[in-house]
Amino acid sequence: MGNKEVFRSHLATHWYIYIAYAIIAVLVWNYAITLHTQDKPQEVVTVWVLSYDIDAAALTADLERDMPEYLKHVRVNFQDREDAFANVAYQGMGADMDILILPESFIVEYEIAQRYLALDVKYLNTLLGNVDYYMVDEKAYGIKIHDKESDLVGNIKFDKDIAEKEDYYILINPNSLHFSELNESEFSGGLDILRSLIKYEFVLQT
Repeated sequence: MGNKEVFRSHLATHWYIYIAYAIIAVLVWNYAITLHTQDKPQEVVTVWVLSYDIDAAALTADLERDMPEYLKHVRVNFQDREDAFANVAYQGMGADMDILILPESFIVEYEIAQRYLALDVKYLNTLLGNVDYYMVDEKAYGIKIHDKESDLVGNIKFDKDIAEKEDYYILINPNSLHFSELNESEFSGGLDILRSLIKYEFVLQT
């Protein structure tokens, strides 16, 4: 029996082995392509927003327009604050984002401020101007982005259908790779994103 006949006979009785090899080859190839093409953590700044509805696409476009060259993307993740599982979403995804925008009630209820970067107020005031902060034991952990007492302070606007208004703060992940002046990380693009967020006018909608 020649080699071709032997191969055909083996294929007829052990076809499942060849299918398994083919599947493994495809999976390995796809994995290699993914590793080659996926964004590296140092190439992306992630933002997690817990609020009423926002235009995440418009916010992403605005932030990416002003991002430094070393970044490939800014990823904005929105979570509806009225969702009963908002805290589950925070624990599963939001907690690990580079930048978070949270209402004060959420920060207080889950006592999360001190999980985030203690801020250098003097440095940030030179970068952002005189802004207010979320304070715990005389340390700043959040940058106020909206003041509920004044429509003239901050840049979060509420549509007429939202009666509940409160202070909102920006918090920074202490393990972020993008805040070199604040946490001695390697890159500083997060500071550019921070300035863009301070300038951006959100409109929260039900």
